[in-house]
Amino acid sequence: MIHYLRIYLAATIVAMPTLSLAQQLSPEAVTDAQIQALQLSIDAGCRNRGKERNDPPEKVDVFCTCMTKTLLSVVPTEIWKQVVIQANSGHADVAMQALDPYMSKLTQCKLEESQVRAQPP
Repeated sequence: MIHYLRIYLAATIVAMPTLSLAQQLSPEAVTDAQIQALQLSIDAGCRNRGKERNDPPEKVDVFCTCMTKTLLSVVPTEIWKQVVIQANSGHADVAMQALDPYMSKLTQCKLEESQVRAQPP
């Protein structure tokens, strides 16, 4: 299950634009807007991945909403800053490692998703 969640997040982080060495960020330079943009892109990446997998929209919505809310509530700002820095530096693997300690918190989201009944087409 954790692998499944990492795919959602990794696809989003890999797709983020990278900065040149001259533009590298320090934690102090990361803005709230950059953190929010990353968080929104993670949510969008989750929803896009669900569509690619042809998962029922109701399940995708429940899972992605839960995932986003959970990450927003458990990941400290300093970690978000590190994820922004690593993602913008082209180090998606390191960015994912920063989020790894919080992945176990997402098991509840998978449980919530499993309780949703898909609507017939």
